Amino acid sequence: MTAAPAAARVSSARRVRVGIPIVAVLAAWAGLDVAGRCFPVDWLHILPEHVAARRPGRFHPFIPNLSLVQDPWIGETALAGNIAPTETRPPVRFGTDSLGFRRTPGVPPGRKIDLLLFGGRSFAYGGGLSDDETFPAALTRASGLRTYNAGHFYWDPETLETLDATLAALGHPRPAVLLIHWEDFDPRLQHIDGAGWPTDGPGEAIFGRVRYQGWRDELQYARRRLTAWWNISPLEVLSIRLFKWLSDGRILPNPYAANVAARSLPGGRRLLLLREEIDRAIQPPGDATVRRHADYYAYFRQRLQQRGLAAWVILVPNRYSLYGPLTDGPAAVPGPAYLDRLEAALASRGVNVVNGLRVLGPHAAADLATGRMSFYREDHHWSPLGVERIAAATAGALGKEPRAF
Repeated sequence: MTAAPAAARVSSARRVRVGIPIVAVLAAWAGLDVAGRCFPVDWLHILPEHVAARRPGRFHPFIPNLSLVQDPWIGETALAGNIAPTETRPPVRFGTDSLGFRRTPGVPPGRKIDLLLFGGRSFAYGGGLSDDETFPAALTRASGLRTYNAGHFYWDPETLETLDATLAALGHPRPAVLLIHWEDFDPRLQHIDGAGWPTDGPGEAIFGRVRYQGWRDELQYARRRLTAWWNISPLEVLSIRLFKWLSDGRILPNPYAANVAARSLPGGRRLLLLREEIDRAIQPPGDATVRRHADYYAYFRQRLQQRGLAAWVILVPNRYSLYGPLTDGPAAVPGPAYLDRLEAALASRGVNVVNGLRVLGPHAAADLATGRMSFYREDHHWSPLGVERIAAATAGALGKEPRAF
């Protein structure tokens, strides 16, 4: 009768002795994880926009007055597939201005601007591009019209409230507004007016509309600030890098390889495509989605016109829509192309549009043959050459519509 309780006490004591080190390790790990998020992360050599977006403002995406350098540059698609990169480029120089937006050489805040780029996220602020390679920089050179880069980070709201605050910070200019629509983007009306909360009705009734909305907006901004701070954990980044180093296909299988697909190009070059790029192109949106997207931009244009602002929409294809018919055969991308259908729907609604697929398509075969491509081979963003091509076409289109200014 006494042996069993004694054995139980010994077993319980052993569990306690084993459990204490485990709890200590977990507590230390959690402490290091939280503490690491409180310090600068430049030394991790992550994407500069992630560093710049760690302390967003209420209406601006980046920390003001930053100058960051990404060297070496590695394509995001290669990183997504944990595949050794074969594509290189000069260091990316990422700067922000005094208002917390991406710096455009020759277009500082406080001076008159002619065009404002709003929306488009990484295609607008310039993922994988230096300050003088972004779309606003290229368009300023091509057109002579000062183009301000008001592109936001991917988690930022791109509402009319945000646009109005940006215009006010710039001194209430009346520029034409450029809206970038990349092929995989799914715009919805709440992106313009802002999504409401289920508590809006009762909250406004109890506290009053102005006071309640002020509190709600402050909570939304606090959440965004907290998300930005929490987003980058040095301990997590280093752990993932260690796992990727072990899981490169030599020591352990590479589970990330399924994220991408490779195509061989002339001269032995390699094109890495995200699976989602391929899926979007081979299963394009139906007519109902095209109408919804066209209605979104028509409504956006209407709201801008109420502010005395003209609007243009710039359509940007993904890489498989552009190059897939050449690498995998004409039947790889069903026609008519989604962007062509969207262009027609926008034109029928009176929306000014530049179709990047039509601009870049005639260059596609030569791109693959020479290696000078409109998009990076191992990153899903457009290259400086692609930016220059669409900027030139946009400058030409703007020149035909002087009333836009």
